[in-house]
Amino acid sequence: MDGSSLKRLTSSSAHDFTPVWSPGRGTIAFKRSRTGYSDDKTAKIMLMRSDGSNQRQVSYAGPSLTSGATALAYSPDGRYLAGGCRVGDPNSWAVTVLDLKTRMSRILLPFECENGVISVTWSPDGKRLAASIEYGGGYGTLLIDVPGARLVKELGGYASASWRPDGKYRLCSYWRQPGTTLQTWLLRPDGTRAKRLGTEQFYPAYSPDGKRYAFIVRGKWGYPCTLKYADADGSHVRESHAWSGTDYVGAPAWR
Repeated sequence: MDGSSLKRLTSSSAHDFTPVWSPGRGTIAFKRSRTGYSDDKTAKIMLMRSDGSNQRQVSYAGPSLTSGATALAYSPDGRYLAGGCRVGDPNSWAVTVLDLKTRMSRILLPFECENGVISVTWSPDGKRLAASIEYGGGYGTLLIDVPGARLVKELGGYASASWRPDGKYRLCSYWRQPGTTLQTWLLRPDGTRAKRLGTEQFYPAYSPDGKRYAFIVRGKWGYPCTLKYADADGSHVRESHAWSGTDYVGAPAWR
């Protein structure tokens, strides 16, 4: 966590982003796109070993996981990957799930917005997904019942979410609208607020033991970016690594 011993894992001429660790921590899934945008219909799901070797494309049948999402997420048991696709006109999207055993994907929930899925996370029991989406001038998070393929609740203003490993709370970034202060909130299972932990912390993500969370701090116009982490109660904020120039950094992923 001190930011040392950085190692580059991919060197593609395309955009490689949104890496996520498999539950066993031996494999990393990521999205490879020519354009870097959520609606790239040619984008692929890629897998590689934790050292960057054995990079290969995931082939599957059914709706896309990458043509409507800038995020991927493994289910806790490692069997499923969640993402998103475009399903029609420019504002029609869907949250999608891929069964990695059968290599078949399905639409979990269609929705209307402008830019698809920007963040997605599973509950520790694998029964729910929190998918954050971007509206014109704002954000929201869809809380989805996976077995029932239905919307449980929509939380307006929340731009990302991370479940605490015990399942009792969600760590969320809240942004009422662009230009306002981004806030980090701890939410109860019913979506009510328990505690505000910080401000201007993008994509907060719990560590596997739930004792800390990592987040991105951005400068003006979105860069430079700095990776930081804090204790679970928002205290003792420490810097892990800072990028210079216009390097754009997405959501952190813990091993």
